[in-house]
Amino acid sequence: MFHNKNSFLRSSLATAALLTLAAAAQAQATSYLLVGGGRSDFSLDCSGTSACDTSGSALQLVGGHRMASGWALEGLYVNFGKSTAVSFGINAEVKATALGGGAAFIVETSPNWTFTGRLGLANVKLKGRASLGSVSGGASESSTNLYTGLAVSYNFSKTFGTELGYLRTRGEIEGDKGDLSAFTLSARFTF
Repeated sequence: MFHNKNSFLRSSLATAALLTLAAAAQAQATSYLLVGGGRSDFSLDCSGTSACDTSGSALQLVGGHRMASGWALEGLYVNFGKSTAVSFGINAEVKATALGGGAAFIVETSPNWTFTGRLGLANVKLKGRASLGSVSGGASESSTNLYTGLAVSYNFSKTFGTELGYLRTRGEIEGDKGDLSAFTLSARFTF
């Protein structure tokens, strides 16, 4: 009976130690939300067009949970805006969005400055529309693609900061593939 008490005591102490370590790791874990916007770029071939604008207005929303090790799990939504072109009287536009998730690695260089690298998969949706006078048509296509990103953040406090970031992925529509990128400035809320 005494042997069982020692075994129980050792098990209880080991469980308490593991729970304490888990609580300490969880105490260092933080969740965050990024909301921002900026400029996007569509890598479209503009040869043969009379007017072509490959830049758009980007909107970004990122939610993440950072572990004590510097790694974070993130979900993101990026609206890359639209790109437009005119060729022989045909007006065309392409809109792009990405919805996905992946991992981020966050390095703190000081209490105020952090650098982030992102890698994940996103469902990238492109919608194209072309019109000539009153006749118009469109196409839409989704594909799963890798995304990468880099960012630098300045933290004004433990709960609020800003992030300057760059994100890149690929999209496809009607057999044409191209790169999409967004350069954004976001507000960062940590809780």
